[in-house]
Amino acid sequence: MEDIDDRSWAKEFLFPHVEAQFYPGGNFVILFDMEAPEGQRGSEGMHILAMEENRFLSFTWNSPPVIQSLRDQMTTVLIHLEPTKEGTLIIFRNVGYGYSKEWQKSRAYFENAWGNIVLPRLKYALESGPYNWVTRPKLPEMDYK
Repeated sequence: MEDIDDRSWAKEFLFPHVEAQFYPGGNFVILFDMEAPEGQRGSEGMHILAMEENRFLSFTWNSPPVIQSLRDQMTTVLIHLEPTKEGTLIIFRNVGYGYSKEWQKSRAYFENAWGNIVLPRLKYALESGPYNWVTRPKLPEMDYK
């Protein structure tokens, strides 16, 4: 897998349509639904907040299009890579959720998306190489908390 500051790594597990500028303030756009209207395709308008090469990345993140009332409010994703004797420990956090029912829906949506889709794809990419978007191989089980 490429360095965390190279946008090609994101395409290996996030989604094929990634527009990323890996510097603070740079765009971090992942388009999940190319058929949807502009502004509803994915993470349009998100930005890199901070980074340290191969160790840390943070970016803004918005609620999914199905939760329109929160679409213009951002949460923060923090990814820390900690070297261990066995390899690399990935510490992943998505913070900044409110308390309303809509915020709780958004949080539940992403607990599922991050824990059952995105992080398993990352694990797959790290262990087996880039995720194949055509054959969509079975994702590994994960201990995600």
